Amino acid sequence: MTGLHNTDLRTSQKIEFSAKVLVNQVLHGSVTQMSQEYGLSCPTLYPLQENTAEILFQHFSQTQEQLKARTITVDQVQLERRIIALSIMAPIPMTYENA
Repeated sequence: MTGLHNTDLRTSQKIEFSAKVLVNQVLHGSVTQMSQEYGLSCPTLYPLQENTAEILFQHFSQTQEQLKARTITVDQVQLERRIIALSIMAPIPMTYENA
């Protein structure tokens, strides 16, 4: 956890903020400035820098095969339930051609 889950920031703001914290980590006083700007404590920001860097490292160090290897396994019952749910949520309008 980064500590941002306890804030009122939107997801897009959390992503932007995490990137800013990581980019500005080499600037002296940037953590203090950002903590004051966003109303977060400095101890919240230091782990955020580390977590953001680790997430980016893990993502960019994956090979193409690892990225393609993700699969989702469903059984027949799950598949049928999803089809029924989709037909209820987004029914196909009947026309004379498919009636």
